[in-house]
Order: sequence, then C-alpha cells, then structure tokens
Amino acid sequence: LFRSIPGNPASGTTAANAELPYFFAATSDSKGAVYFATYYQIWKIMPDGTLAGVAGTGSYGNSGDGGLATAATFQQAGGVAVDATGNIYVADSIANRVRVVAAGTGIISPFAGTGDTGRGGDAGPAASAQLNLSSFAPLAVDSKGNVYIGDGNNKTVRMVDSKGIISTVVGNGSLGQPDGVQATSTGFSAPSSMVCDSAGNLYIASATYSDVYRLSGGIIRRILAGGSSLLVDGTLTLSPQSYAYGIKIDQNGDIYAAYGANNTVRKLILNSPATFNIADGNNQTAQIGQSLPKSLKVQLNGRAESGVSGVTVNFVITSGAATLSAATALTDANGSAGIGVTLGAAAGNVTITATAAGTGFPA
Repeated sequence: LFRSIPGNPASGTTAANAELPYFFAATSDSKGAVYFATYYQIWKIMPDGTLAGVAGTGSYGNSGDGGLATAATFQQAGGVAVDATGNIYVADSIANRVRVVAAGTGIISPFAGTGDTGRGGDAGPAASAQLNLSSFAPLAVDSKGNVYIGDGNNKTVRMVDSKGIISTVVGNGSLGQPDGVQATSTGFSAPSSMVCDSAGNLYIASATYSDVYRLSGGIIRRILAGGSSLLVDGTLTLSPQSYAYGIKIDQNGDIYAAYGANNTVRKLILNSPATFNIADGNNQTAQIGQSLPKSLKVQLNGRAESGVSGVTVNFVITSGAATLSAATALTDANGSAGIGVTLGAAAGNVTITATAAGTGFPA
C-alpha cells in the first residue's frame, strides 16, 4: 500500500506513492477503506487507492471538539476503530481520552475519558471516566456497537456500551497472565492490539507478554503464548512463540498476527471442528452377552488438521440389543473419544451412532 519512505502525505495522493510518518494503529471498514493513525492525524485509504485525511491537522495539540475533525489536533493518536455506521473512534495516548468522528458530518466529539489520569468512572458516562492510556491504545468495536479501549497503564480493557456507559471487562489493575478465569477478577497487562470476531468475542494481544487472549462470556483464555523462540509453522499456538503485537481476524475466525521481532505475519488457524469419522472398532463380532474386543472410537479433527479436544460425543444404540459403557465421552487432547460395548442376550446386528455435540456431525 505504501512506500517505505518517512514523510507527510497530502490528501488526494495515491497511497502507493505517498510518504508516511510512523503509524500506531490501522483498521478497515465494511466498504474496504483502510484507516491508520499517525502521530497527529487519522488517514483513510479509499477503495480507489487515494489518501484522505479524516481527523487532525498534523499539529500537536488537544483541541477541536465540536468542530470538523480535520481541524482538530491530537497529542498522539495511538488507536483507531470504525463501527458499522462509519463513526471513527480515535484514542489519544497522551491526552488520555477517546474521541469520535461522526459519520456523515465529520464532527469530532469527546467519547471516553476526561483527560485526567486514573481508573475511575465505571458504571457511569464514558466521557466522565478516567483513563491511563499507554503509547499502544488499541480500540475495537463489536457487532452490537460496544467499543473496547485498551487502557494500557491501568492493565485493563474498558468497554463503552451503545448507551455510552463505561465498564471494565478485563483486568483488576494488577499484572498477570490469566487463562480460563473470570476476566474482571484477574491481573492483566497492557494491550497492544484488539479485534472482535462476528460472534462478539474479543481478541487481545499483550504488549507486555506478547500473548494473545480471547474474551468470551466473561472468561479470558490465553490462545497464543508469547516467547523468544522463532515460530515454526504447524506448531500449536500455546507453545512458546515469538512476540505478536498486531492482530486481525477474518470471517473464518482465523487470526493474523504481526511479529515485529522477525518481520513476519503469521496466520493462526482456528481449529474448529471440520471432520468426524470412525477411527476404530467398526464391524466387530462377539458372543451374545460378551463385550466387544475393541472400544468404539471416533476422531474429531479441525480446520487446522489437528484433533479437537473437549467436545462431547453422544453415543446412541439405534438398532439391536447392547449396553454402552457410557452414553457420552469427551474428545481427548488428540480429538479421540471412545466407549466400550457389551452385546445383549439376542443375536443380531447392532448399530451405534455417534454425534459430536454442537457440530451436527454424525460419525
């Protein structure tokens, strides 16, 4: 999209030929336009490849509320996000506040944070709350219009709902690396990047540890482990890996992570269930009243061609007489689940159907 030449672009120029200063964040909208936050401005790359300034004059400051966003000033635009209606949210890392540029009018207004440093204001209007943003001040918007703010120096993520009320959704203010716990009762770290998927789950990259987390239903889980080792394609994401700073997500739920340490972008494939097959124990025979010599086993694999663990498999006798050792079994770390079968007192064929819960897959 750009040349690797520092400088200041002009509106109307072609992005591919533009000179750009360092930028802290980038996002896109539903129409294919790309937005990025430089020190003192927000720029938009139109679908035809031309640049347009949408907020900021390019000068340092903290002014312009109530007027056109292009006449406003920022101290450091550290985050940008766009909602479904085209409103643009800008986090100012030094000013400790988030502002919004209204779609259609281009008017900029306060959105979250008074400018005072602090953590207060939860359960009240976002514009009356206090923030403590770091140089990374990521923003994200979900399909319900909730806006998430990476409140880095507070080691939290704050959320502003569609009514403008702010709350803390991740972190209690202490430092930590949580996994599988209530998100608001645990320590956290400074977020470097955030993104929401179509189901409303929030993904957060940590600037402190370079882990990546998923917030879903109030529970936070670590899905990518940060580390100093080089990435190896095909390895599990919870193995120690290199530093991930920027993340985006596609319609399949796959995450794209930028690794500054080795100048790469990696695709983290969501290993959602894709195939469900009989693995062992089919077409066995035994005497009536006796157990089959082998367990009946099924295999659940995901899109990443690895087994999917922790999924309930339901086993049902659909014809014949037999007794199952269990009606359900969880897939193990390799995606396998199995049960034992004892034949009934009458001779004949027995049919057993296995279904992976939540997938609609029969084996």
